[in-house]
Amino acid sequence: MKRTKKILALVLAMMMAFSLMAMPAMAYEEGEHVHTEACSDVARIPAMQCYNCGRGMTYYIGEGYFYCSRCDIRVG
Repeated sequence: MKRTKKILALVLAMMMAFSLMAMPAMAYEEGEHVHTEACSDVARIPAMQCYNCGRGMTYYIGEGYFYCSRCDIRVG
């Protein structure tokens, strides 16, 4: 009984160790994202506050400007 518990604990510890190593290995295989024209028109995360309402403005990479959807203001 003692030996069975030790073997089971060893197997579970090995499974946990392998699962912890699997995630970084999968992330490494994906590589870097290559920007294309398809993703240049996509809105990005707000990176500037609107001077009128104070909300986050969205930067459009392809156009090169910040835009506030609430105030309909473009900067840049």
